[in-house]
Amino acid sequence: MYDQKQLKDVLNDMFDAAIYGEMVYVEEFLVGEELTISGMPPGVYEINGSILKDYTEQSLIFTNGGPIQSLEKIRDFFDGFLSLFLRVLHLR
Repeated sequence: MYDQKQLKDVLNDMFDAAIYGEMVYVEEFLVGEELTISGMPPGVYEINGSILKDYTEQSLIFTNGGPIQSLEKIRDFFDGFLSLFLRVLHLR
């Protein structure tokens, strides 16, 4: 457990190192089950070298066009998005 000063020192060290970005969200630890819902800006997010590595047939993603479920439909969505993105950048 950190006290307030220790927490500030650790956060200052992290920001000074410029490795993790410029903002942090700190909250009190609560015992029990946790659910995280993230709002991500539009984009393609690569995880461990693969965009779709962690998706399964049961995966569900929410897009501004509505929910998409199943590996095939998710792959199609990201393929289409990536193609459009590359065309905009004149790379394809």
